[in-house]
Amino acid sequence: MDTIKTGELVIWRGAWGTEAPRNAVVSRIELCEYERDRGGIEVPEVYVDLLPRCVFSLTNGHWAYGSQIEKIKAPLFDAFADHTHTPE
Repeated sequence: MDTIKTGELVIWRGAWGTEAPRNAVVSRIELCEYERDRGGIEVPEVYVDLLPRCVFSLTNGHWAYGSQIEKIKAPLFDAFADHTHTPE
């Protein structure tokens, strides 16, 4: 299962998710009891399915609810590899 960790680069949408996506680095994660809650317990890592219950502090000086954060997926380089090419 995917997670987001403190120090990880993520996609962040400001203004409660209405702004264009920008990259940001997570500096703190709080896991809260309820969605859109504040003042949860600090955790170093969280499963992405728990994002709605999280509040993130970012190194750009902003904070965000989990609904404003998206994990950056690694590209699937192998999917674009030319497996028919034989070395000379």
